[in-house]
Amino acid sequence: MSSKNELIEVALKEFLVNGYQKTSLSKISSKLGMSKPAIYYYFTSKKELFLECIKEYLEYAESSSKTYESRSIHSKDKMKDIIVNFSNPNINLKPEWKLDGFNDYYFVFDAIKNV
Repeated sequence: MSSKNELIEVALKEFLVNGYQKTSLSKISSKLGMSKPAIYYYFTSKKELFLECIKEYLEYAESSSKTYESRSIHSKDKMKDIIVNFSNPNINLKPEWKLDGFNDYYFVFDAIKNV
């Protein structure tokens, strides 16, 4: 069985490319070589998995941004900075997140809509 971290990575890639609505747990499980019900061992729903992917994305964005090293800023400003800086897939992203069809605008809007 795949680990929870592998599941999050594969799901995040799917959400980044296809958005929330067009990403299926069946496709994610297939890419991992696991059954769809096995995903429910880690997450109770697609939305819970998506929220974990958002968390992973934002934690990486925050940890890789130099903006936060030198000063303390309000979380609203952090979110704005993350959205602006991560709207270009050639900036700051993990290499494995730079995919054909990548669209972080959809991902960010899906995140806002679903949170």
